[in-house]
Amino acid sequence: MRDQVSDEKGVPFDWQAAMRSMKTSDPNDPDADGYQEFYMWREILIENVRRGITTPDEAEKIVEARKASPLRRIPEGIDRFSPEMRLWTPEMLLAWIAARDPADVHRHFPSSYEGVHVWTESLYRYSVETQKSVLRAARSVPPSTFESGSTPQELREVSGIVRPGYQLHELREVFYPDGYHGFDGEQKDFPDLQAVFPELRTHLERGTIEATGLPQAKGEPYEIDKRLWGYAAFNVTRALGGVLSLNGVDQYHRVKFKASGVLMAYPPKPGIHLSRITVQRWTQMIQTDGDYKEKILRKLQEKYPDGLPFTKTVKERDELIRQALDESHLERWRPTHDAARDLDNFRKAMDRIVKPYLEEDAVEIFRFS
Repeated sequence: MRDQVSDEKGVPFDWQAAMRSMKTSDPNDPDADGYQEFYMWREILIENVRRGITTPDEAEKIVEARKASPLRRIPEGIDRFSPEMRLWTPEMLLAWIAARDPADVHRHFPSSYEGVHVWTESLYRYSVETQKSVLRAARSVPPSTFESGSTPQELREVSGIVRPGYQLHELREVFYPDGYHGFDGEQKDFPDLQAVFPELRTHLERGTIEATGLPQAKGEPYEIDKRLWGYAAFNVTRALGGVLSLNGVDQYHRVKFKASGVLMAYPPKPGIHLSRITVQRWTQMIQTDGDYKEKILRKLQEKYPDGLPFTKTVKERDELIRQALDESHLERWRPTHDAARDLDNFRKAMDRIVKPYLEEDAVEIFRFS
């Protein structure tokens, strides 16, 4: 990381000195003393990344040193599909068919992409040799041309090792067939619906993939009869989402596809392993280490963050809990001469401690590794 960089006018900016001058007590709190000064410093840093003077990695290291929130914000949990993702929009389905990667599906799930910022390539190009940053004339000029000398006059002044600038881009909802940026900041495109639909139609007709939609005369989603896919037409619109029509008349709007069937018909790409687990999810995550009950719950939640694996019997549940706990957690239930009574006491204790923090119904979660 360089201690000093220059903008396109040759004015040096010393990041280390700037960091030392920041007096804010909390760089993530707008009400903290000195926050406005820190915010201006942060904006200057982002602008230097946009011009290519500072790289995204360098910028992230700088804000990390200031104990500030990362500039690039990526959601957690994109290696799994929760029950809330059991139904996929056409955009989620097409993204999966194209990439077979869970991150690409999360990109189109609101709870995953909202508030996410990624680094995307800007129009600036920066010469490490001349320390000069220039604005590329048009997006149509590919980066490879900067080395061949076939660039506009102002770009010929950028010599030596040339790198692009990057800008922070907030991810938003995307509608087919528009292009979009992924969590990696790369530009992506949906596959052509007409090209993938023949195979998709086969899976839908066979019932491998099931779909739901809003009927014209009903206000609640209905499961679509698989026989309808054999002769109905399917399209995707911005206003109505997936539309299934028959003889030019819309039959279903907001068509969505069940994830379980999609994953069966279109397995993950090589190198990604899919596993399915059934759990009872936690109703509340314990944040403190208080009495022995909270310690037990915290240990279980650390071991099973998605929820306690579902078991058919209480005996199996208790064995699962014992395996997750340390000896210190089990001191109250040391074995005695009466094994049956020991088991009964432990079962009753776990009913009191664990059961109130579990959802009653078990759900299926898809995990990728």
